[in-house]
Amino acid sequence: MFDLSHLPFFTVIGIEFVACVVLLALFIGSRKALLERSRISNAIWKIDQIILNTLEFNEVVDRVVNAALLELSKYRYAILVLSLLDEPRGVLKRISISRTEEAAQALKFSPVPFNAIEIPITYKNNLAIRAMHEKKPLETSSFSELLIPAIDSKLAYEAQLNAGIKASIVYPVIVKGRVLGTLIFSTKKTSKEISWYEREIMSGFVDAVGIALENATLFQSLNKAGQQLKQANQRLRELDSVS
Repeated sequence: MFDLSHLPFFTVIGIEFVACVVLLALFIGSRKALLERSRISNAIWKIDQIILNTLEFNEVVDRVVNAALLELSKYRYAILVLSLLDEPRGVLKRISISRTEEAAQALKFSPVPFNAIEIPITYKNNLAIRAMHEKKPLETSSFSELLIPAIDSKLAYEAQLNAGIKASIVYPVIVKGRVLGTLIFSTKKTSKEISWYEREIMSGFVDAVGIALENATLFQSLNKAGQQLKQANQRLRELDSVS
């Protein structure tokens, strides 16, 4: 303990006041952090519910993307894009985009339909391809880095300007060490303005998307196998009736 007895009375009072202010600030900061952690948990819980209640592949990816944007829109996020790796063809293919006015404005400048946008996985000048190879999130202030070589840099710039996007973060979607694709979060603020809470919730959403994709893909495979078995049984019954 420090001995304050030799200090003037008002100096002691001043020190104690400063200490109280610091403790109060720490308390408020801790409470705020706990509240934000709680909000993160609630947001991820919403995604988990979608995963549990939806198994059809196209529906689950669309609902998860829009649920994620609904949570992040209050922080000026405007566009979310999910792309999946098509390994046999060697491309990263656009799958789902958030249903927002900004997304609609950006798509006006695309010379090809959204689902036809494909990036060769060997094209490492594209930031999404780099994020997959490096297995970590990467940031950019340029749409062009996310769209080349599929879309011309000038058109990408016009799309970004029209949508009012200032920064984008691309996360690789990884499940059990395997890269499935990417999730791009585009916002109307700069990278420096993105808080730790937003980064935490984006990371949580990406993990949830990975689980959703894995579950939906498994369901799709089982459903396909079931249909094939049904067809095989039908053919057997037809052969039995002929004999």
